[in-house]
Amino acid sequence: MTSPGDLVIAIDFVAVATLFGLGLFCLFSKTNLIKIVIGIELMGKGVTLSFILGGFLNSNVGLSQGVVFTIIAIEAVVAALALALVIISKGSLGTINVEELNAKALKEGETGD
Repeated sequence: MTSPGDLVIAIDFVAVATLFGLGLFCLFSKTNLIKIVIGIELMGKGVTLSFILGGFLNSNVGLSQGVVFTIIAIEAVVAALALALVIISKGSLGTINVEELNAKALKEGETGD
């Protein structure tokens, strides 16, 4: 018979896989820059949760908390930079659609501007 702790660990593994999978799906959808940023953030949250789970399973929660705090700080900087680039893209090029941005980049490459 399984203990309640084993059930919690299994649920955590499912949550990690779900967050990472949703992030990967958003990243590969490539329709909108904001969806890509959200996908990167979801993948980061899945990795963060896996570090916490790994620290819990190895009875080394203190080390995993330190790593998680570092990851959270790095994720905040990455999110701020990515969203700033999205805002600049919207302001200067008028779109955040990835396909339109690629078409504009190809058009500018052909004209030599």
